[in-house]
Amino acid sequence: MDKEQIVEDFFRSLRIALTNAFSYPKDHPYFIKSVENFKFKLEDLLVIFNPLSIGVTNLRFVVDGQNFTKSGFYEELARLLHQRKIKNIEIRAGSSLEELIKFLGVISLP
Repeated sequence: MDKEQIVEDFFRSLRIALTNAFSYPKDHPYFIKSVENFKFKLEDLLVIFNPLSIGVTNLRFVVDGQNFTKSGFYEELARLLHQRKIKNIEIRAGSSLEELIKFLGVISLP
């Protein structure tokens, strides 16, 4: 699998986990399963980028100096995070499932 596909899979799993964070309590099995999948995709990405630093604008993400602007998909997710005043996300290897659940729970708050 190429680097761009790994990044795209990561952002897809992030979007699913955030959608479930908006919809379910933090101890709901659907939410926990989506965070487990997100962690799996994150671990794949951390093999390439460690630490993973994601710049967030209202239209795109910047990972390792490369813009990810796929119309619709990245724009929607970037806008969602940007509206929550998130400008940068940094994740290091070794993040636990509990830490990721807490992270997604916090950024899903209104």
